Amino acid sequence: MAPPIPTFPLSTLTSQLQELPHGKTRNPPLDLASCALKELVQYRCNLAAADGGPPAKGKPIVIVCEPVVRFYRQCADGLMVETTAWEGWKERQGGSQAVGETSR
Repeated sequence: MAPPIPTFPLSTLTSQLQELPHGKTRNPPLDLASCALKELVQYRCNLAAADGGPPAKGKPIVIVCEPVVRFYRQCADGLMVETTAWEGWKERQGGSQAVGETSR
């Protein structure tokens, strides 16, 4: 089993990334907002009855899939961080870059 992946409160994500796994401080400091924004679309699929209700024995069944969009930031040093929740939080805080806009 893989080790658990740490999660951080959105307000402390950028400061948490300044500390390397072995405890030392990242030098130079990392500016997460300047890292390239990447997008990944996954799909969540469920079974449903063809009439729209819950699946039941004897009813025709269809597979209904919905897209799930995830955002990541990829930095020059190879660090990649999922920032899906952080992107929306940052925008609500008055961030400079809108979700879905890529930095170059």
